[in-house]
Amino acid sequence: MSRELWLNLPVHDPVRAKAFYTQLGFRLNEQYMSQDGSFSLIIGDNHVVLMLFPESKFRDFAGNAVADSEQGTEVLFSLGANSRDEVDEFA
Repeated sequence: MSRELWLNLPVHDPVRAKAFYTQLGFRLNEQYMSQDGSFSLIIGDNHVVLMLFPESKFRDFAGNAVADSEQGTEVLFSLGANSRDEVDEFA
């Protein structure tokens, strides 16, 4: 049963962000590497995934404008589920 928490965040500089988080000890998620500059990192024992998108890709993914980080905060949380029934159970 897959019960994962995905933290999806926009970043100004994906290369710099990747260096920062890997230096903290987060593991790159080899199952997800994208040509658009987005990438994900595994936190802990594989149940939490940090997904970082270039701001323009995050805007496309979320379907909304990216918040001005000097004026507010924005994050998109996702929960992994194995079936539609699990989604309904979460809801």
